[in-house]
Amino acid sequence: MTNIEELFLREDFVQAYGRTLKGDVLNTYLEAERILLKKEKINRRNCSCQYGHLKRSVDALYLQWKKRTI
Repeated sequence: MTNIEELFLREDFVQAYGRTLKGDVLNTYLEAERILLKKEKINRRNCSCQYGHLKRSVDALYLQWKKRTI
């Protein structure tokens, strides 16, 4: 994880954390997922029915990451 990616999680994602996945919040969650899973590309979803799973999984990954970096 680069310093820029870590800064994104600490400053940008923390503001989107827990909010409804629409617009910029959705994009922030997708970028956080990419960073936390160490992927090169964002994995866009084809259907909004998948947003609930996305939110739960990214929230869990973020909490795990946060525990490791404290």
